[in-house]
Amino acid sequence: MANVNPPPIKVPAAVRRLNPELFAYLDELAFMIFQLWERTGGGSDIIENITNSETFENSFTAGESHERIDSVEQIEDWIPIQVEKSYNILTVGGNYTAINGDQIEAITKANITLDSNAIIGDTVRVSNADGSNVQVTGSIALNKIHSAVEITRQGSSYLFEKYDSYWRIV
Repeated sequence: MANVNPPPIKVPAAVRRLNPELFAYLDELAFMIFQLWERTGGGSDIIENITNSETFENSFTAGESHERIDSVEQIEDWIPIQVEKSYNILTVGGNYTAINGDQIEAITKANITLDSNAIIGDTVRVSNADGSNVQVTGSIALNKIHSAVEITRQGSSYLFEKYDSYWRIV
């Protein structure tokens, strides 16, 4: 299969008989396409000319393969694994003191207070479920000023994380 030709263009016999000028034109067109095909490298099969050693090199043994697998497993021991935190999903309307792991869907002008006894790394997510004014208070650092945060837009949410002596918005 080193020399492959394109399939010929077949012209219906009716065209030959009824319109010899069109047949001559199609014959010239087929010849031009064939020449173009040859000039663009269609005369030889490049894939067949590649040797097996060029397409696949087996440069290491099975023993070396096992060594590589062992080294990858050692690297995996060094990669820190982030554990997914589970949240307590709550719908809150009114006053509520949030604790670590709470995911609060606040409704009807809720006032959420972040736990003052939380430890570093604790998280609380507060979402506005109905578009009312939700206020979150506690030692919240917002632009280095301790303040409260209001969530007024429905669907908006903030993730608070205890950091040092204050809560920060992540």
